[in-house]
Amino acid sequence: MERQEKSSSSWNLRPSDPEAAQRFLPIALVPGQPFAYSWFFASLPEDRARTEVFGNAMVRAGRDYRQEFRFRMADGSIRWLQEDVQVETLEPGEAWRAVGVCMDVTERKAAEEALKESESVFVWPPKPRKRPDL
Repeated sequence: MERQEKSSSSWNLRPSDPEAAQRFLPIALVPGQPFAYSWFFASLPEDRARTEVFGNAMVRAGRDYRQEFRFRMADGSIRWLQEDVQVETLEPGEAWRAVGVCMDVTERKAAEEALKESESVFVWPPKPRKRPDL
């Protein structure tokens, strides 16, 4: 996926293969709106501001970045995505090209959560017990 930005913060987000993108990550496309519009509103509102601020700052700095966020699929289910973006500065302070890849990391996030839960139940090494006074 590629997006270009001018300093006015307008993004031209377009997948290199829209049909393949929809097979991998089927989002609800808004009729009459560009793909970027549908993509933006598929990310959960709770994550949207954070990811936009971080992504915009990294692009403007000309720095590659990685971030994770939740995304609503066309069927209404929620998936975790990891976005890896390579940034190229075209005109310093004016224009950038960002090429990125998104991976579905939902299963990894579920495993991490299960591990956290189990760690809260099973602590190793066990805490020393106080000996009862004799």
